[in-house]
Amino acid sequence: MADFLENASRIAPVVVYDLVARISPGAVFLYFAGLSGRDFSASGNTAQDLGILSLIFGGYIVGILLTVISSIIFDGPLQLLSRWSRRYAHLSPNAIWNQIDSLDFRSEKHGILLVKIEAEMTLCQNLFVAFWGLVALQYGGYLAGTNPLLDLGRPLAWFICITLLAAVIHRTGIVVQRVKVIENLLSSKNSGKA
Repeated sequence: MADFLENASRIAPVVVYDLVARISPGAVFLYFAGLSGRDFSASGNTAQDLGILSLIFGGYIVGILLTVISSIIFDGPLQLLSRWSRRYAHLSPNAIWNQIDSLDFRSEKHGILLVKIEAEMTLCQNLFVAFWGLVALQYGGYLAGTNPLLDLGRPLAWFICITLLAAVIHRTGIVVQRVKVIENLLSSKNSGKA
């Protein structure tokens, strides 16, 4: 039983990351792209249960694609900036992930917290990309009907866009700041033991 709980505690952050960062924005994208007419409430109906499963698995697949695109849009420029100047090396997504892995190795509790915060940042990035993908699909005439939330001629669409971009910037800043704080905390804790 102890082995099961230990293994579950190691897998839980990965499952939570995928649920938050990939499945949620992927499902939102699929919902607004054409599944919005379906009822996804649990009723014991096999067809509806299959609809829920297809939304989850489809959301995961779309979420992975959104993550690739958001990595190109958000991580790419930071990676280039970190290579261009050593002053910005701490902003490299690869360096941040290496620090998170190192901190997780030193303190599993802090590593889990950082993975959760990273998942929230990726969620915001993926929602931003999903929004623009839906806008493009709507303007291209690929969506059934029009959704006023995706109409760039309306202020609400720009409010959503700016809010999502602000969330991306905020969550990215939180990740970078928390990595620094936890690194300092663990370093001072270890130097106090010596």
